[in-house]
Amino acid sequence: DAGGAFAKAASFEIEGMVKDMLIQANRSAWGDGSGIVASVDSEAAGVVTLKNLSDSGTPTDINTHTGNRYIRVGDILDFFTTAGAAKLQGAEVTAKSVANDTVTISGGTGAAPVSGDLVYLAQPSLGSPPGGAAMGLQGIVDDNTFLTTLQNISRTTYPIWKSQVINVGTNPSTPGTLTVKHLQRMEDMLTDSGYGQDYTIWCHTSVRTAYLDLLTPDRRYQQPLQYDPGFKEDKGETGLSSGVNFNGHAVIAERDAPWQQMMFLNKGVLKKFVLEDPHWVEDDGGGVLRLLPGKAAVYEGQVSWYYTIGVEAMGPNSLGALRYINAAPDRGELN
Repeated sequence: DAGGAFAKAASFEIEGMVKDMLIQANRSAWGDGSGIVASVDSEAAGVVTLKNLSDSGTPTDINTHTGNRYIRVGDILDFFTTAGAAKLQGAEVTAKSVANDTVTISGGTGAAPVSGDLVYLAQPSLGSPPGGAAMGLQGIVDDNTFLTTLQNISRTTYPIWKSQVINVGTNPSTPGTLTVKHLQRMEDMLTDSGYGQDYTIWCHTSVRTAYLDLLTPDRRYQQPLQYDPGFKEDKGETGLSSGVNFNGHAVIAERDAPWQQMMFLNKGVLKKFVLEDPHWVEDDGGGVLRLLPGKAAVYEGQVSWYYTIGVEAMGPNSLGALRYINAAPDRGELN
């Protein structure tokens, strides 16, 4: 019946909204709290070319300024200058080219973006520019490169608030080759800090591939179905099955993790602080779906989730990162 058809369609759309929210939450978990998803290289006739790792050697390119990686067709974008002045607002992404690092946009109001402008997912209720993303691992696992103040604590004044960081290469444009020595040095640094035994290693899939390439020359089979260290099944610390480890610590790949990095995350230090659980925002009449003016059977709903990621106990000093690892992702990994 018509009512049943509407219920199924509505359920489908709501499930899609929830999925989109979780995708954005996962992206934010790897960011630095700024909410920036890209940096503009150029714009012409609605086609915006976005910067990727090869466009600049500045450290910030390893963060979220990586082409159109975090942008999807259907997203609504706001553009701002680096000083926070509003440019084009409310532009919809109608197409995306992974090969060319471009997005095609339509609509919106304001001046067209130019080279150097910053790109945000539109969040009209959070001010201009938004800056309303939850704090993420890139801001927490840091030595002052991306974030100088964390949880209102200056990393310059309190160096213990810095994480352990080893640069494998010089910068994103000049990455270095990952070696066992880099991983062992990081484990030693974390151990010397007094906090280094209970951690897992997280990275992008391309970095895990670089780690597997590192292990390949030493791979051997000592017993039937018995693998050497580096390929031991490990589910103990995270409940995740990675099949790959370093010195017994699981090496886990995550598609939204920053490129060219391995993060050493100490169990029990990272915390999600929740002020509001996910919930539908009701209108004055108690409804959650609103018919858009001038639209035929097009409804709008808003979900609110107020949280951030922070640290407690031993703090960022118990976390570590290997940066600028030579591990270029395949284009197929960026869709």
